[in-house]
Amino acid sequence: MSTATRPLNSFVYVGNELDLFARAVRWKLYWAGQIRRYLGTRIAEIGAGIGTNVGLLAEKGQDWTCVEPDPALASRITARVLAGASCFVSVQVTDPAQ
Repeated sequence: MSTATRPLNSFVYVGNELDLFARAVRWKLYWAGQIRRYLGTRIAEIGAGIGTNVGLLAEKGQDWTCVEPDPALASRITARVLAGASCFVSVQVTDPAQ
């Protein structure tokens, strides 16, 4: 497990539903069961938010790239990954204007 972060901008996400949705355990488990069979070994999650999906779906042997324009949200992905992801995860902070 490894992470890399490179802040490029000052984009700030203004929504407040990410923490609420992260607590929707039954929905996330249902959704994960529906999507997991379509995931390969290399996954790019665009707009990764707070990392709920990588925390739920990441499996050993996968290579995840989480792309998130908000540096504060990206740091939460990094914290989630450091807390126990079983695969390689790279967190990329991008500038949506580019």
